[in-house]
Amino acid sequence: MITLFLIYAIGKLANGNSNGGIITRHIRSLFTLMAVLLGISSVSLAVSYHQPLSTEYEVHLPPIKDDLPNIIFFAADGVNSTNMSIYGYERVTTPFMDSIAHESLVYMNHWTNSAKTTGAVGSLLSGKYPTRTKVIFRPDTFSGKDMFQHFPRVLRGLGYYNIDISLRHYIDPEDLKMRNAFDYANNRLLDNRDSVVKNFFLSRWPTSVQFFEDNWQRLYQRLAHLSGYTSMVNPHKLVNQGEKVPDHRSDIDRMDQLKYQILHAPKPFFANVHLLGPHGKKFDYEKPVFTKTKEQPNRWMVDHYDNAIYQWDAYSREIYQLLDELGELDNTLLIFSSDHGKRHKVNETLPLIIRFPNQEHTGSVKQASQRMDIAPTVLSFLGVTPPEWMDGHSLLSRSKEVYPIFIVNSSKQQLINAGEWKVSANLVPPFYSLGTMSMAYCGMLYSMDINNINHILLSQERVHAKTATCPATDLEPELAYDMIFTHLKDMGYDVGQLNF
Repeated sequence: MITLFLIYAIGKLANGNSNGGIITRHIRSLFTLMAVLLGISSVSLAVSYHQPLSTEYEVHLPPIKDDLPNIIFFAADGVNSTNMSIYGYERVTTPFMDSIAHESLVYMNHWTNSAKTTGAVGSLLSGKYPTRTKVIFRPDTFSGKDMFQHFPRVLRGLGYYNIDISLRHYIDPEDLKMRNAFDYANNRLLDNRDSVVKNFFLSRWPTSVQFFEDNWQRLYQRLAHLSGYTSMVNPHKLVNQGEKVPDHRSDIDRMDQLKYQILHAPKPFFANVHLLGPHGKKFDYEKPVFTKTKEQPNRWMVDHYDNAIYQWDAYSREIYQLLDELGELDNTLLIFSSDHGKRHKVNETLPLIIRFPNQEHTGSVKQASQRMDIAPTVLSFLGVTPPEWMDGHSLLSRSKEVYPIFIVNSSKQQLINAGEWKVSANLVPPFYSLGTMSMAYCGMLYSMDINNINHILLSQERVHAKTATCPATDLEPELAYDMIFTHLKDMGYDVGQLNF
């Protein structure tokens, strides 16, 4: 802003060079204006000051594990477990995963914590509820202490080299403001060694630093686009266009990145990989299996959806075989999962298949689990006690006690126009990007639609059979909605306007 006013003043000076009085007046005006702006900036800094956040998280590994395994999260977007043959689907869509089921721990009732990828990836990598971090859908980003409290940061403290392979401006961790999280992300090396000066300001004025970073990034992108250096891409449109995805932005490129990193990255490494082939509305894959061609005249065609799942399974086989050839298979923790259900549905279970080194844990688990349980589960396997700020549970040491699983969906202010997702600026307090809050509990899904605060909609449905650890009777709906209400209150939302 100050720069713009300086340019304005210089222009005025140039126009007034024939009159010394005019020049003097403009100089005085310039200094007055700068003084006012500096005063406003000082007040803004004082108001936005935050008690210093801890930008470091130290972790020390107990001596029970000498050699840390590599870790690969290999996820595909929008996959229902009901469309996978490893979960009983009549069509053989996952022949490779079928073949390693006996080597793995297969979770039969696995749930997301968010209907949208932003919140689902956020809960996976933080081990926190999306309602706690307020990361539900773009343009939400991590803020405050949540920028520093996350799973990749803990792993870096253990000496891991962290890799993210996903999509820029969609679910890229750097774009989501996960600080000091990854060493490599989406075809670029990241310098996570923030300077002392930057850490000083970031820990005290995190919102202001983020504001300047965001605006600088937007300016850089536009200048790069105008100069012809690179083109601007709408990531939401890219995700939705299916078979039209260019190879350099497709899962083919993501696989190439992953294979290169497996071969060349320092050990141990952690790779968070998110493939987008099954996302829809149209689906991206290399070769048709259940159709004659890749042509998709309609959206959400099941045969093409199954083709994309088959492709994910084929990619999984490639990674497994590469690790085996390198002698790294039993030194790698492999986790196959998805972020949310097809078409962002929250009433569908998701895959969670974990192959531990040396097949240390195998079998089938019917007890319900959730996406934010994955990070604490991995830490427990490494011998590290999950930090207290993680909301998730270790699936290796949890009790048989049933607990509610809370799932968010974004506000209906999200608009869809010609295949391009747009987030309306009309996101209002107290819930902003939160539109629906659901709770999965013992085979039932209870939902509270708060898109219209004056007309709250409540619903419930049976989503799967009860497990053996569930009570004999269902929750009374009133109690279930009270649990949702209490969760929102505990997460810091102003629930005073919720009347139901």
